[in-house]
Amino acid sequence: NPPRFGVNWTVAMEVAIRAINIIAASQMFFVSPKVNDKSIALILKILLTHGRFIRANLENSHRLSSNHYLSDLLGLFVIAATQPCFRESRDWLKFSVQELTAEMQKQVLPDGVSFEASIGYHRLALEIFTLFFTLSRILKLDLPDEVSHRLQAMFDFAQAYLKPDGTAPVIGDRSEERRVGKECRS
Repeated sequence: NPPRFGVNWTVAMEVAIRAINIIAASQMFFVSPKVNDKSIALILKILLTHGRFIRANLENSHRLSSNHYLSDLLGLFVIAATQPCFRESRDWLKFSVQELTAEMQKQVLPDGVSFEASIGYHRLALEIFTLFFTLSRILKLDLPDEVSHRLQAMFDFAQAYLKPDGTAPVIGDRSEERRVGKECRS
């Protein structure tokens, strides 16, 4: 994945998710004796490049933002939270906390349902806001009470839509296309 080259650098969402995975994987591998100063420097360079790309290519508009924007913001937040040594980290952290908090108000209805009206996107938003909330608590960031209230409501909704076997129904975002596709094969 050379920086800014190829399909893996098409949208900030992919870059953000990759950055979070690099950070998670790095935590697992740092105990290895094969990890040295050179490999750590490379990882830091990669993460800085990812953060700068995300910040320059945020996927939002004044009319509507979506799970892409949430993913972008989470990537920026996780990079800033775990790499405070970067010159941009303070600004990235402040910006991402402010935006994630605001987006929760926009994208999650008071009853905890994602505005995208899709079970799959609800779950993605729930995962994003859960990681944001968890890291914020670890960092002792002061989030508005409404964040924890809406997050709890999101979990309550997820619990309500789960079937007894633990699976979720396919509602929203292409569920109609899947049903039509099955009918065509009959």
